[in-house]
Amino acid sequence: MWKKTRLYVFLFVLFVFSVRIFSSSGTKSTGFLMNYETLFPQLLAKTAVNPPPAIPPRVEPTPEPEPPFVRVTPTPMPEEVRGVYATGWVAGTPSLFNNLLRFIDATPVNSLVIDIKDDTGKVSYRSTVPMVNLLGAWENKIPDVQNMLQTLQQKKVYPIARLVVFKDPFLAEKRPDLALKQRNGEVWRDYKGLAWVDPHAREVWDYNIQIAKEAVKMGFPEIQFDYVRFASDGDLRNCVYPYADGSSKEDVIRDFLLYARAELEPLGAVVSADIFGLVCSAADDLYIGQKLEKIAEAVPVISPMVYPSHYAKGCYGLADPDRRPYETVLRSLQDARQRLKDYPVKLRPWLQDFSLGNTYGPVQIQAQIRAVYDAGVREWLFWNPSCRYNVDKYVTNKNSEPITTNVLPGGEGVLAPVVGETPSSADAIPDAETDETVAWAGEPAAEEGLASGEGALLPPVVLGLTEEWQEEEDEEEDLAFSGPRTDEETAETAGGKEHLPDGGEEAGKTPAAPEESGGAGEQVDNQTGPTDPLESDGQLKQE
Repeated sequence: MWKKTRLYVFLFVLFVFSVRIFSSSGTKSTGFLMNYETLFPQLLAKTAVNPPPAIPPRVEPTPEPEPPFVRVTPTPMPEEVRGVYATGWVAGTPSLFNNLLRFIDATPVNSLVIDIKDDTGKVSYRSTVPMVNLLGAWENKIPDVQNMLQTLQQKKVYPIARLVVFKDPFLAEKRPDLALKQRNGEVWRDYKGLAWVDPHAREVWDYNIQIAKEAVKMGFPEIQFDYVRFASDGDLRNCVYPYADGSSKEDVIRDFLLYARAELEPLGAVVSADIFGLVCSAADDLYIGQKLEKIAEAVPVISPMVYPSHYAKGCYGLADPDRRPYETVLRSLQDARQRLKDYPVKLRPWLQDFSLGNTYGPVQIQAQIRAVYDAGVREWLFWNPSCRYNVDKYVTNKNSEPITTNVLPGGEGVLAPVVGETPSSADAIPDAETDETVAWAGEPAAEEGLASGEGALLPPVVLGLTEEWQEEEDEEEDLAFSGPRTDEETAETAGGKEHLPDGGEEAGKTPAAPEESGGAGEQVDNQTGPTDPLESDGQLKQE
């Protein structure tokens, strides 16, 4: 009997507990039972319901440290900036730097664009930016930045810091999480085997802006951003942007520049940007995120790289823009000015002081300067990747206007002598490299030059071939117009030496071949057809 009673009591108690458990399911825990919520509340609080966004939320970057010396007060921006380019090696090597200063003293040049971070991804001096030091992303090209800036201050030369942004193979290799990717997840590389960083990545923005802030605190009054664009060569159909958020490329580039300006202007710095020359005339962003009006919304100074050698045959209706530096530069800047008439922005074009296909001497240099002034622009910069500038190519009197004697409207050279006559001294030009006087045979008559010069009605812009272009005729003109070449130039051409417009060789080093511009997709590039939609007949255009 007692055994049965105990069994009934046990069953009753078990029933009560069962009812309590079932009645508590789906309700808030009372604390009577130890469940998952009461045991591990801290884990539940950290559980994410949704996956993290592609772009991590922005956190304030670590405050950049102060430079190791008191800021050098820079020369104020001149009323009209006239400058040339210098690599970090040239700026940091006393003999080369002094040669450059002597050139500046003898010419109208009053400004110097200096690499503080070039397209290798390395800063040109011992930086105090934490991430630069953590990655080892610097090279002691300029051992004494303070002394360099003080020298420029004494010479009243306006210093501009050139900073390459998204072509950063060093950062991409050290931080592959910030690099462009292939579809299989590996790091994407261009045709030269170089990795690029994703322009969408906010950490990349902050990294470059910290370097810019350090330069401003050292004494650079202006930061010029270069390679501020998306990748343009390589297998772009296999290119993935890990941090893409659906924004258009042109908006990404504009937003980066706006962000940089907001960060740097409170320090008193001017922000400028380099863009492809064709951006002046192209209706779209060239698939690299550079839309002229969008850039103008973000920065007060724009430097289009209007190198005549980088326009395709047929552009602006010209058989070979490289042999028409005046018309090429003029048309580009006229297009830009027309489009930017309602924007508070200043144009400061990059011009060509290097030979790529045709020899560029004093006449070509002066033709480009004249085109700048005739387009209503008053500032210019000259690019020579080796930083070897010849005083004879420039005006030797700082208060003088550019040389225009005997220059054709096309800027190609001097008036040709009458066939059968001995050329006079007025029919010849000095060769920039040999300082010898040589006659240019086969130049068109003055009337022919005017037919396509500044006084003529030029055809509409054509980004490619035109009906006017004839290959056989053009090859014949090449023989007549190319002019004499020195042994050094011939050797450079034979060795395949080419120049980059927005990258460059270091002093004493062979420059890389120019890149081809091409199209890139939004997050994964799926373009069809040629890699470069702007390219025709193998002609190099921008970069």
